[in-house]
Amino acid sequence: MTQIPDHSLEIIITPWKRAQSMVRHNTAEGFFAASHNLDRDRYAVMSEIIAEQKWTWYLLKNNPLDPSADNFKQRGVVTSFLGANMQRWLLQNDFQTINNPPQDNQKLLSFLLSGRVDAILANDQVMNSLIDEFGYKEKVRSALNRNKPLGVYFAKDFLISQPLFLEQFNKAVRYCRQ
Repeated sequence: MTQIPDHSLEIIITPWKRAQSMVRHNTAEGFFAASHNLDRDRYAVMSEIIAEQKWTWYLLKNNPLDPSADNFKQRGVVTSFLGANMQRWLLQNDFQTINNPPQDNQKLLSFLLSGRVDAILANDQVMNSLIDEFGYKEKVRSALNRNKPLGVYFAKDFLISQPLFLEQFNKAVRYCRQ
């Protein structure tokens, strides 16, 4: 296995949008887990895939809307969480979204359960875990939207200062995923 040179590590849990801003402004070296997008590519570089992710629609079981229907965009009010690629995708694709999306997945689920939105778009692993944890399996149904694998984004300035880091990190990721 490839060794990554010693690098001190501090993990700070922070709101998703702030984590990205910290990397953009060089107050953090990276953030994870993130799917690819062109905006992030301007200030950071994504590692190899560290985990699979499926963007999945979640609706209340009694909601008659169908995310695969042609009229879903016009009929359903939807959201994802603030700063997520999914929220950006919803806006870019002209979905009816709410003005103030929630800041995290737990609040996202509460928006759905309270009827503030018709559907939410979320990472399947995270949302399925929350639904199981809180016992909402009988209330919620899901439908696959798309596959969007996850990686770690590292600040370009950090990678310039550590030119071998990303190559070694990616080798370690490949080894771990075998």
